[in-house]
Amino acid sequence: MASAVRAGPRLRRAARGRELRALPRALRDELGAALASEGALVPFSLLRSLHAALRDAGSPLRLHELLEGSELHLPEPPVPPRNPELEARLERIKARLANREYRRMTRDVTGRDVGFQTVSPCPGQHRLWGALRHSALPRGMNTMARADPSVSLLKRDVQQGAHRQESTPWEALG
Repeated sequence: MASAVRAGPRLRRAARGRELRALPRALRDELGAALASEGALVPFSLLRSLHAALRDAGSPLRLHELLEGSELHLPEPPVPPRNPELEARLERIKARLANREYRRMTRDVTGRDVGFQTVSPCPGQHRLWGALRHSALPRGMNTMARADPSVSLLKRDVQQGAHRQESTPWEALG
């Protein structure tokens, strides 16, 4: 909760000038010391005394006029230390969520395909699709191999060093 005001230019000017001459000297000295302090923080108790003194002296100045441009000083709230058990639990939950997200993202690119033996783009190609399923292609190549069998055969031939120009992927099936 606020307990002080950061003095604005109007209050500083009044304290340096002759506007507050009608106030008791002790109050003016206390106000001057508060304005000279770091941050120019004026406590509420001093403002209450200033308000009462202005009213008693019959001054035309009002406290709200002196506080124009001033700001409430709000102290930083204390931050309680975090519970180590809670921190450990949060870390476990974060790791579990990260693993779940990773599994979800890589679910379709692992090379594991269900029903590959029964689905093929051309009839009689079940042998080829079975071989492709177990090939050592990178994950991205498996997707291409499903769409175009020539990609996987070409990749396999290149890896084995037996790339032949005269053969086609369909000859390997026969």
